[in-house]
Amino acid sequence: MGGFSISSREQYIGRCRAYLSTAQTGVSHLNSTTLLLAYFKTELIRMKRMIIFCMLFFCSTMVLTASSPRTLKYKQIQKKIRDIESMVKDKDAELLHTPESLEEGCLSTAVTCFKKGIQKLQPASSQENEAFAKAVRIVSKFTYKDPKEHCEFTCESYEKKTPKEFLKGFENLMKMVSRIHSS
Repeated sequence: MGGFSISSREQYIGRCRAYLSTAQTGVSHLNSTTLLLAYFKTELIRMKRMIIFCMLFFCSTMVLTASSPRTLKYKQIQKKIRDIESMVKDKDAELLHTPESLEEGCLSTAVTCFKKGIQKLQPASSQENEAFAKAVRIVSKFTYKDPKEHCEFTCESYEKKTPKEFLKGFENLMKMVSRIHSS
C-alpha cells in the first residue's frame, strides 16, 4: 500500500490529527487573543472618554466657583477696611463726611469721598502706625469709575460721623460695589 505500513500510516494520521488540533487550538487562541485585544481597546476608549469627561467637569466647576480678580480685590479692600477699623483712633478724632444711602449713580463720588476721608484717619497707638499706614495705602489705591455716573452730591453734603462709623460706611459701599460687579 504505497510504501506505508499500517503502523506508519496510523502514526501519520495521528500526527496529522495532532497538527490539526494544534492548528485549531492556535486559531482559536488567535481568535480569543484578537477578541481580548478588541475588548481592551474598547475599554481604553471608554476610559479615555471618562477621563476627558471628568477633566471637563472638574475644569468647568473650577471656572464657575473661581472668583474674578476684581471680586478678590474688593474682598481684600474690605479686609483692609476692617483692619483699619480695629486700629483707628475713634475718641477725640476728627469727624468725617460719610456717604450713606447710596444710589447707583453716585458710587464713584462716594468712593472718592471715602478715599479723601481715609487719609485723615489716625492710628489709636503709635505701635500700630506702620501696619495702619500700609492698610491705608492699600485702600487709597482703590479706584472705581462709572462713565455714566452723574451725581449731584458732593463729599461735604454728607453728614459727618466718627471714624469707626465712617469705616463701616466704606465697608458697606465696598459690599455694594462687589454685588453690582458680581451680577
